[in-house]
Amino acid sequence: MSHKVLVIDDEVSLLSALEKHLTTVGFTVITASDARVGLELFAKESPNLIILDLLMPEMSGIDFLREFKGNQKNPTPVIVLSNLSEYNEIKTALDLGAVVFLVKSDNSLQEIESKIRELLVAVF
Repeated sequence: MSHKVLVIDDEVSLLSALEKHLTTVGFTVITASDARVGLELFAKESPNLIILDLLMPEMSGIDFLREFKGNQKNPTPVIVLSNLSEYNEIKTALDLGAVVFLVKSDNSLQEIESKIRELLVAVF
């Protein structure tokens, strides 16, 4: 069984790179370049894990977490992948239910994949 990952990021090049890499290593990948669309796709697709950027137009990743975690009975793990690295943003995201906070510039695609696998093993 292939695990399904929802990637929500408005940075098209990163979204494409993550989709290509994760698909190549066996994941089913769903993408959204907008957090509101990400919420809709989550409800429709029921992914096993979410990768979420914080800085997006329309709806921020923090607002996504507030709405997402407020509606969840069985929380799906959320990895925040952001260029933000300030303590307050990290703390807020983790307080709202993100399980991991990764800084984009500090993590390769392989490191992100490794963290996904580690979380999916812990959950499933």
